[in-house]
Amino acid sequence: MCLRSCLSRYRLKHDLRHTAASVWLAAGADPKVVQRVLGHATAAMTMDLYGHLVDGNLWQAARVVGGISGGI
Repeated sequence: MCLRSCLSRYRLKHDLRHTAASVWLAAGADPKVVQRVLGHATAAMTMDLYGHLVDGNLWQAARVVGGISGGI
């Protein structure tokens, strides 16, 4: 019984950390800041785990730059 309870608490903490990182990065937070909050060794580690979330942001940035520069 204790094992199930402990695993449930661990899973909840993991899910909350994952959700927070996902929301921050999708909203455009600096990966270095997210790395420090999560306690990862490097921002590269954070981006290896969550980098897929910023792909849409990269396309948006490309559209903005393209609009400013008159297209590429």
